[in-house]
Amino acid sequence: MKLKPIGEWVVIEPLKEEVTPGGIILPDKVKEKVKKGKVLEVGPGVPHNVRDPELYKIPVKEGDIVIFQPYSPTKLQIDGEEVCLVMLTSILAVVEE
Repeated sequence: MKLKPIGEWVVIEPLKEEVTPGGIILPDKVKEKVKKGKVLEVGPGVPHNVRDPELYKIPVKEGDIVIFQPYSPTKLQIDGEEVCLVMLTSILAVVEE
C-alpha cells in the first residue's frame, strides 16, 4: 500500500537505531527529544489560506533525512512497517551530509 498525503502532510519513515561513533546503540529513552526520519512522500503543501499557491515552496522532498518533533506524528503500520504522518510545520530541519 502507498500513502499519498494531502495538504501540508508528509509521510516519514522513522530511523530506528542510533549508533554512536564508538558503536554503542542508544535506546529510545536516552536519545534526545527529537526524531529523525526519511521522507517517503510529500503532499502538495498548499495551505488553505495562501492566496497565491505558486509562491508557496515545499522545503522538503522525497528521500530527505529530516528532524521532526517527537510528539507531533500520527503513527501508522503500513505493510508491517511503521510510518509517521507529520505536518510540514512539525519538521524542524533537513539533515545535510
